[in-house]
Amino acid sequence: MPRSYTEERDLIEQLLQDSTNLTWSTAELDDLISEGLLEISRYVPYMVKLTLTTTASKSLTLTAEQKRNLLWIDKLEYFVDKDPLQYRNFTRVHDTITMDIEWTPSSGDSVYLYVAKKHILTPPMNDLLGAVNALTAAGSVTLVVKSLGTGKVPEGITFTIAGDATVYTVIDDATITAGVATLYISPVLAAQAALDAVVTFTEGTAASTLDADLEILLANLVAANAMINKGAKYIKTISPTSKDALQQYLTTGNLKLARVLRELRGKRKPRTSQNYPTI
Repeated sequence: MPRSYTEERDLIEQLLQDSTNLTWSTAELDDLISEGLLEISRYVPYMVKLTLTTTASKSLTLTAEQKRNLLWIDKLEYFVDKDPLQYRNFTRVHDTITMDIEWTPSSGDSVYLYVAKKHILTPPMNDLLGAVNALTAAGSVTLVVKSLGTGKVPEGITFTIAGDATVYTVIDDATITAGVATLYISPVLAAQAALDAVVTFTEGTAASTLDADLEILLANLVAANAMINKGAKYIKTISPTSKDALQQYLTTGNLKLARVLRELRGKRKPRTSQNYPTI
């Protein structure tokens, strides 16, 4: 079973021998976890298959949700579900993907994109209950929720709205300001959300896309960067006789970082290019 965010942070604190956060605060570690997820994803990304639909054009447009956490596009399949698989060359300019084919597709055809995305490790929420801030129409991609606590509503957590059985997922971190947060959600609202309807976030839905190996690598990567940052920040501000511990942070952190990056390079699959049929 994947580690939760809290369990992953506890592991990092154990590696740092700082379970009570005397040296590294949870806020410092949280920032480094976010950076570490991106760094790991550049080597071993979270691979996802997206389904797009043609509109009588060789070009396809990525939606905001499809672009979320997108690092790169690995392959494009069209026509889909054939044997053998029919991959196509393509170009991407901003949000537009153009297939390198010699005909114009009809409307309504499916196209598969195999994409690399940033890994997700969702932190817990402080408050699992809120309320709809204003009447919101069906089809909306956002929902403003009030009566929340502090902090943020994390990407990946799910919730329901009173009177609507749909389970929604928050698709981007949302900062809570004065108890209010604007949530970007998936799917779009299935039904009108009434003013003051109770919003219930689901405890235990903190998502993780990391496997066991990547959990260990993330913990070691964060611990290494924490040591390096702490040593680099303070070593020039203290007397020479007090530098030994900070020098140890720098030395140990750099050795640990080198080992983690070596393991990540070993896991990285080479990205290759190939010419596919255009007819």
